[in-house]
Amino acid sequence: MLNKLTLAVAALGSVLVSNQAQAAVVVRDIVIRNAGFEDQGLADGTFAPNTVYGWSTYGGGASSGTQNPTAAQAPNVPGGSNVGYLNSFILNGETSEGGFRQDLGEGVTAGTRYDLSVQVGRRADNAD
Repeated sequence: MLNKLTLAVAALGSVLVSNQAQAAVVVRDIVIRNAGFEDQGLADGTFAPNTVYGWSTYGGGASSGTQNPTAAQAPNVPGGSNVGYLNSFILNGETSEGGFRQDLGEGVTAGTRYDLSVQVGRRADNAD
């Protein structure tokens, strides 16, 4: 049975797929559009709320978008200048929900291993 593979995390790179049920391991990449969030040109220290090229934003309680952080905010941005960001909040005991996702147009198959590598960080200028 095939199910849609939907990526709901900030990803850097591609998904590595291998089917170990076969005699030989078959490895292929599944492309993630705008994986490093660099498709949108942003000046240093600026951000674009609710805009992540190639991704869909969802939820209304959290803010997400693309940002070109300052060195004080993120001194080691992997793979470029931009990051995808997600800010969630707790208000009156309720946690906000939201984010961004991307449908990769691939099905998933039982017995197949899917490896996804992501890098998640926290703003260096905000200790809370």
